[in-house]
Amino acid sequence: MISEVLSQYSSYMVIKNNFSREVLQGFLEYDLNKYLRGRSREEIKELPLEFVENQGYIHYNKGALVMYLYQDYISEDSVNVALRRFLKTWQYSEGIYPTTKHLIAEFEKVTPDTLKYLIDDLFRTITLFENKTEKVISEQISDNKYKVIIDISAQKLRADSLGNENKVELNDWLYVGVYGKDIYDKENLIYYKRHKMNSYKNVIEIIVNEEPIKAGIDPMNILIDRHPNDNVIEVENEA
Repeated sequence: MISEVLSQYSSYMVIKNNFSREVLQGFLEYDLNKYLRGRSREEIKELPLEFVENQGYIHYNKGALVMYLYQDYISEDSVNVALRRFLKTWQYSEGIYPTTKHLIAEFEKVTPDTLKYLIDDLFRTITLFENKTEKVISEQISDNKYKVIIDISAQKLRADSLGNENKVELNDWLYVGVYGKDIYDKENLIYYKRHKMNSYKNVIEIIVNEEPIKAGIDPMNILIDRHPNDNVIEVENEA
């Protein structure tokens, strides 16, 4: 994890800070699909990121996703603080070398109490989501305002090393997004914010200043969702 995951993280930060959100999403989708395929073909056992050994689909693909999500939630600056402390502590060590345990300890120091659950979800366990957007309705309420109602189902799961999955309590901040169209008639993310969800069924009501085209949960695919293709669907317009 220390060598490969952090290398992947560095590349993601280059993409984030130099390219469009659409380019970034392409990489996120790629790594999510590679991870999901990799875990479906695992012949021995899947390890949490904290203990990953020679499993490329975990330390390359899952690692990239996890670190991108982590910095998105706690901020890139906070991650950099943790990495600087880690480097300062271990860069000249002799005889005793750092493990993932030491790196995660630095992450814990910069993670707000309200987001501490991310440490377990991302690094110490195999946590997945089963999210789906069931229906999206839009109603124009004035010349430049639209009310968007999004019906979402959301589940959080924990897997063991053999792939057995069990539901766990959902009490998470999850992204919801709404797409409009830009001047080039391409999809454009006009709303993208986290909402607290603690039940299977969720109804989110949003006001946007442009006509919505599509909407749904986790539109950027930063969560490890078992079936990400049903996250975003087309809007139905009410008369």
